[in-house]
Amino acid sequence: MRNLSTSKAALLVGAGLVSFAAQATAQADDTIQLAPLSVTATKLELPKEKSTTALQVISAQELLDAGVTKMTDLDRIVPGLMINKQSNNAYTSFSMRGVFSADYYNPSVVVYVDGVAQDQNFSDRVLMNVERIEVLRGPQGSLYGKNAHGGVINIITKAPNNDVAGQVKTRYSSLERSLEAGVSTPLIKDTLYASLTARGFSGGGEADNSATGEKEVDDKRSRHLSTQFRFAPKDGPFDATLGYQHDREHFEDVFYNESGWKEKITTSTIGDRGDRTSDALSLNANYNFGEFKLTSVTGYQKRDMNRILMRRQNEDQEVISQELRLSYKPTDGALSGLVGVYSDQTDYERDAVSFFSGNAYMTEVTQSSFAVFGEGVFDVTDRLALSAGGRYSKDKSDFDFIENGGLTLNRDESWTTFTPKVGGTYKWTDQFNQYVTINRGYKPGGFNRTATNTAAEVPYDPEYSWNYETGLRSDLFGGKLKLDASAYYIDIKDMQLYRGVGGQQILRNVGDSTSMGLEFNAVAHPLQNLEVMAGLGLNRSELETSNNLDGNKTPYTPKVKANLGIQYYLETQSLPGTFIPRVDVNYYGKSHLDVDNNYSQSAYTLVDLRLGYEWNNLNFALFAQNVFDKDYKVYQSGASYIQVGDGRNVGLELSYAF
Repeated sequence: MRNLSTSKAALLVGAGLVSFAAQATAQADDTIQLAPLSVTATKLELPKEKSTTALQVISAQELLDAGVTKMTDLDRIVPGLMINKQSNNAYTSFSMRGVFSADYYNPSVVVYVDGVAQDQNFSDRVLMNVERIEVLRGPQGSLYGKNAHGGVINIITKAPNNDVAGQVKTRYSSLERSLEAGVSTPLIKDTLYASLTARGFSGGGEADNSATGEKEVDDKRSRHLSTQFRFAPKDGPFDATLGYQHDREHFEDVFYNESGWKEKITTSTIGDRGDRTSDALSLNANYNFGEFKLTSVTGYQKRDMNRILMRRQNEDQEVISQELRLSYKPTDGALSGLVGVYSDQTDYERDAVSFFSGNAYMTEVTQSSFAVFGEGVFDVTDRLALSAGGRYSKDKSDFDFIENGGLTLNRDESWTTFTPKVGGTYKWTDQFNQYVTINRGYKPGGFNRTATNTAAEVPYDPEYSWNYETGLRSDLFGGKLKLDASAYYIDIKDMQLYRGVGGQQILRNVGDSTSMGLEFNAVAHPLQNLEVMAGLGLNRSELETSNNLDGNKTPYTPKVKANLGIQYYLETQSLPGTFIPRVDVNYYGKSHLDVDNNYSQSAYTLVDLRLGYEWNNLNFALFAQNVFDKDYKVYQSGASYIQVGDGRNVGLELSYAF
């Protein structure tokens, strides 16, 4: 009955799109033009045309229109990016331009929220109170405190101010139910402000267990609370924001075999369920000295996870970080830049029972990092700008392991490196700007935190890369078309990937690899009230090793990835407000799911429909995601360790802002 009802609902959404399109009457006199882009992702607050990084800025409205509600949805609108859960909801992997982040604990792509690098265990977070998201591709070590080998996803939330504002939002669908509310208000006008956001979520799940007779065994629940206090006297040089966030999640995941994954039927007695709690504090302070700006970002995050995967797999982690940077941006001068220092320490503890021996064991890892970084931009002419930067990093890892009746290990290793960057931009015309950049990427080495054999004693080495890129940015037809295009080549040394079957995987340096590709991203208004968003990523990445992996494709990196979104703004005579029908089509080429290339996911296409309605502060939408209920894998490690993406999800969304 569940499949029949959702099919009917999907047809209703599609019929609604056609119906309201037919009722269109009055249209705006002028074609909508794209608003100028505000960019702070480079930390220098320079115009986008002076950035030597492939950069995509996504506004809160764009996220709403595309139905992107959580981090794992983001790859639907960002070319070259793949985000998948790996094994369970606790671990999320990123692949950006063939730089695949297999290590859950030290990802290549770093997620920031309001300047603080986030605990990697929360990369599947829900996007709430977001002002915009900035996606930077390639190494970002010369601008960001925490080392980022593959790229940065920078999330900026809405800061409280003198306006009293709030929102209530609910979402009800075949796969999820959620309720979210937030308020922002001044406590002392022109001086002190505060905001509060709360959210509850539950998901029914899709998997049935034929062995036990249980239905929808992969359900999940979560709750979230966050608050901000901002001290920013009007026209004063100083501002500071203190933030607190609490998350609690219960999840249950299942594994399928080759015969049951398409039907979402499992016979496995191996379930994966857990509870995860986290608390985070942050303090972001700025002081302006005219053309100079001093910024301090302090972060503290604590996470506890109690998990059962056949046996006990509990983890606790605390991270404290500090970034201090000084930027220089003259009102009338050719040179601008920034310098900074960064340090963090991670204390990790794992209390578990071995898959190999059945013995209890304890793993303790202490990681520390220190870095000095900086970048400068020099305007040679009004058209040509050159930039140079670099990063000196020192990383250390202390590893202690005790197994009852088994191994006792104690090791420590440290690594130091310098990663330079050079680049330039040239403004060919008022509509065309080109950038070129060469930089070195680095990902530190470490120890396996989950292995209970002698392989865990041997650390894996750092991963390095040289990145070569050029790109073209254009603003055409009076702001009606914005097009970004880039070409890149990445040479990676000592790539870190997992080998082995689920529960017995070891993270190792598997050899070298190369990745090359093209990316295109466009936003256009070709007709009155018609908006088109399109992205295309073409990639060829493979391993170059001296063993049996030579020529294998990098996991979770499709050769072709494309997205197309079309939406129309309709005004009718029968009702006030604006109807916004939208269709999104996402194509994913074939990708491999393991380093040995034994398992793969063939090419597939996902289609989403959405019918939105906006009137004053009210927003309402009917939506159908994965309309044709396409089956696809998101993870596989062995014939009986398969996990899949969400099926058809049909529902409604309602929000009111004040």
